[in-house]
Amino acid sequence: MKFALLLMAVVATQAIAQTSIQQEDAALYERHDWFTLRDRIAAGIARDSLAIGATAVAFDDEAQARLHLEPLLKGKQAAEAHGWLSYMDLRKGHYRAAAAHIAATDPGNPNPLAETFRTLSDQVTAEMVPATIRYRIFQNKLFVPIAVNGMPAELIVDTDANLSFLSETAAKSMGLTIRDSAATTVGALGSASRLRITIADVRIGKAHLRNVAFMVLPDDASLFDTLAPNQQGALGLPVFLALEQVSWDRDGNFRIGAGHDSTRPSSPIGFDGADPIVRFSHQGTVLTGVFDTGAETTDLWQPFATAFAALLKEKGTAGMKQVRGFGGNGQVSEVLVPEIALNYGGVTVRAAPAHVLTARTTANSDWLAGRMGLDLLRQAGRVTIDFRDNRLQLTE
Repeated sequence: MKFALLLMAVVATQAIAQTSIQQEDAALYERHDWFTLRDRIAAGIARDSLAIGATAVAFDDEAQARLHLEPLLKGKQAAEAHGWLSYMDLRKGHYRAAAAHIAATDPGNPNPLAETFRTLSDQVTAEMVPATIRYRIFQNKLFVPIAVNGMPAELIVDTDANLSFLSETAAKSMGLTIRDSAATTVGALGSASRLRITIADVRIGKAHLRNVAFMVLPDDASLFDTLAPNQQGALGLPVFLALEQVSWDRDGNFRIGAGHDSTRPSSPIGFDGADPIVRFSHQGTVLTGVFDTGAETTDLWQPFATAFAALLKEKGTAGMKQVRGFGGNGQVSEVLVPEIALNYGGVTVRAAPAHVLTARTTANSDWLAGRMGLDLLRQAGRVTIDFRDNRLQLTE
């Protein structure tokens, strides 16, 4: 199930003018193929500041992003440049800087999302000390113990939640002040809902984060049906970027401050706007998907279906998949394949059965090959998410 929350697009990506960079670079930019663009930039092929700056945002290279995007803020590409910079600031919990960029994408009109973020204090890392805590898998989700404003809780690890989130009951039980706004969010099926938000002090292990923003969801969200109030929520991407390096093993240990082993295989991680993305491959074809620890199962999307149409025709069975999210439930057409082996994080894992969705869900399902869920990670003896070096590593 997918319950990570996607903030509505800050700015619609537009094609780069064909006269500004090579045609291939423009096509890669339109497809959000940041990994290939990074290779072309490293080779000295790409020269357009917007493409280079957006790619720097995709790999969290703040210095290069600002070097190439800030000069564009007064020109015809200003809206796009502001949009990319807003994503980078939002991921880091720099809410007021993100608000300024969001507002500047359309300066003639009030932006409810910008107005909401402008009221928030920036997330701050007060203390960061390596530590090991215990996690558990419950109802096919990974929960870790934390304290929110001093109140004990056990929340889901959700790398694709653009902000952390809580149910209304959970937020109130923790004594948090809930702020209403006119901004909206969009869920896994593209449905929109009103954004309500709060901020809190969070401790996990020996790490201490201040001003962590939490979206507040209605109690009737299907995710919360069978969870206790102190489990009704998740830690999102800004928290894990602040922690930088986390890992967990099959024995129930969750480590904060443990990086990947550079001598062993791993997969590169990047960002597509507000979403973490990761490389994987099937039968030698390299693909990119959303990296989503909050999704119980992996869904492969239309680009995968197109690339492996013969496989789906030979081994697949058409059907409908039930998709649940905070914005509502629904069905999506799919082809079910008994098993698909993927090279992921340095090892071979299997989606069994493999759900290949053949209809559009979120906007990024047009260009990304899937949503890589917890089911794949649970096949490894140890999982390491290293945002310091942007690597995902699985070991057997």
